[in-house]
Amino acid sequence: MNQSVFGTEMVLLTFITGVIQILALFIHFGVLVSKPYSRANWRFLFLISLFVCYNIFSGLFPDRNIHSINLFIQNVLAFGSGIILACYYFYFLVKELEINQRSFFNIKFLFLSLVSSFLLLFVLTYFLYGDFKIARKVFIVPPVVIALYFCFNTIREIRIKSAQTSIQGLYRSLNIAGKFGIMFMATMPIIVSIGDYQLINNGLVNISFFLIWFSYYTLLLIQAKNERELNDCKVNTADKNCISEIGLTPRELEVAAYILKGETYNDLAERMYISHKTVSKHASNIFKKAECCNREEFLLKYLKV
Repeated sequence: MNQSVFGTEMVLLTFITGVIQILALFIHFGVLVSKPYSRANWRFLFLISLFVCYNIFSGLFPDRNIHSINLFIQNVLAFGSGIILACYYFYFLVKELEINQRSFFNIKFLFLSLVSSFLLLFVLTYFLYGDFKIARKVFIVPPVVIALYFCFNTIREIRIKSAQTSIQGLYRSLNIAGKFGIMFMATMPIIVSIGDYQLINNGLVNISFFLIWFSYYTLLLIQAKNERELNDCKVNTADKNCISEIGLTPRELEVAAYILKGETYNDLAERMYISHKTVSKHASNIFKKAECCNREEFLLKYLKV
């Protein structure tokens, strides 16, 4: 698997993974066409695209045989693609798992700290001295510290959220994928600090992709099941409203299903192991997307009579 392909710096494992990710990208285009209103699907499409870019740039670059692209640009693309991927991976987990952000643990701080250290310590040093090894030594410490900090806190927050997940495990696979995925993603700067080990580095990072890919599509299957059940709760045939077309998240679909079955918010909180406040927040989002003012109007619009 350490063999290079097509006479480039890209190893066979990176190439195979890249091909799989491109196929996954086309498959997800089909999902997106069927549900263009889903922000989660758009976010996942962009995440797959970043994994593809990362494997291309970090796999091919740097390569002195590619004369059309300066080595400085090649290294910037290789390192930069990894930084952007790591930032967006965290952002995706925050959005999908509703991870609580706080001071020094949020997407803005992650992005600004990584990008600023990359530009000031790597790009500027590399530009001034023209030596990649010096630039890497100067740059690599902050990303390692930031990666470990965000890895620890992300796992901690996911565990807190896991305690609020219903017994049915709506987000169980995504919780597990998030915890292990962020650990493998955090190895990126650590491996780079040791040396140029594409097989190990890309291999570990791409495990994050396969974990999140499997768990996200598991979630989509659960969502499709909930939508089929909810679509049976429409009002009379003269009303063409379809609850699956208003862009509810999987969690909101679960709450909506219980509301249509007549469950109270207190019942929902106990059943789903979440607070009454969280239930109210989900319900408020549901009513807003359904263009309803309250629970009664929502039931009148979607419940069969």
